[in-house]
Amino acid sequence: MEEQKEKKTFKEWYNAHPKTVFGVRLSLWIVFAAVLPFIFIAWRYGIFHPSSKIKLTGWGIIAIIIVLVFIITLIRYLYKGLKPGLFKQCITGFITIILPLTILLLFVVEIENHIVLVKQALIAVIVCELIGIPLNPMPDWLEKRRIEQGKEKVERISDIVLDKFFQKKKENE
Repeated sequence: MEEQKEKKTFKEWYNAHPKTVFGVRLSLWIVFAAVLPFIFIAWRYGIFHPSSKIKLTGWGIIAIIIVLVFIITLIRYLYKGLKPGLFKQCITGFITIILPLTILLLFVVEIENHIVLVKQALIAVIVCELIGIPLNPMPDWLEKRRIEQGKEKVERISDIVLDKFFQKKKENE
C-alpha cells in the first residue's frame, strides 16, 4: 500500500522553507514599500510624460538623481575635511535647519494648487506602506545576522584563547 503523504500546514511549510519565505517577503515588501507608491505618484503626476514647459522625462530625472548623489557625496567628503570653527558651524546650521525648511517651503508652494492630488498620493502611499510594513523581512534577517556574527566572534575568540593556551603549554614542555 502506498503511504499517504501528510499534507503540511502553512506554518510547517513556512518553517521548512526560510529562504523562499524571505525572498517572497522581500519582493513583496519592495513592491509595496517602494515600487507601487512610486508608480502611483509617477502616474498621477505624469512624471514620465514630457511636459510642455520643461522636457524632463524619466531618464532626465534619473540623470539628475545620479548627479545629485555625486554632488552630495563630494560635499560630505569636503565637509569632513573642514576644521571645527564658525564656518563649519554655519554650514552645519544651513544643512540641518535652513535647507530642510527651504525644501519644505518649496514643497508647500508646489502642492498649494494640487492639494487633491497630494491627498490621493498620500492615501495610496499610506495603504501601500500599511501592507509593506508587516511584509518587511529585514528586521528579522538583521537580528539573525547579529546572532550569527556574535556566535562567530565568540568562536574566533575561543579559538585564539585555545591556540594561545596550547602554544604556551608546548613552550613550557
